Amino acid sequence: MTLNWEEGYVKQIDCQEAERRLHTFLDRELDKEEMAEVQAHLDDCRECHSKFRFEASFKRLIMARSSEQRAPTGLRERLAERLRQQRGERRSRDDK
Repeated sequence: MTLNWEEGYVKQIDCQEAERRLHTFLDRELDKEEMAEVQAHLDDCRECHSKFRFEASFKRLIMARSSEQRAPTGLRERLAERLRQQRGERRSRDDK
């Protein structure tokens, strides 16, 4: 039975549906009702909860690694200079 999620009841979803929504759940892109449905399933299903923990950890690792990595200073400077040159070349052509 599906009752209003605001009253504390949520529609039960199966593992397949929970897995289908997992990434949007992790990204907090679901509406409140859908978030509650997935969370309720994860609270009751050990296997899906394990998958959720893995995916959440993996996402945190990717975010941490991607924010830590910066191109070396020399490379950034060469790229910036090349972009300036290309803009200058484009302006020269546009002025003709």
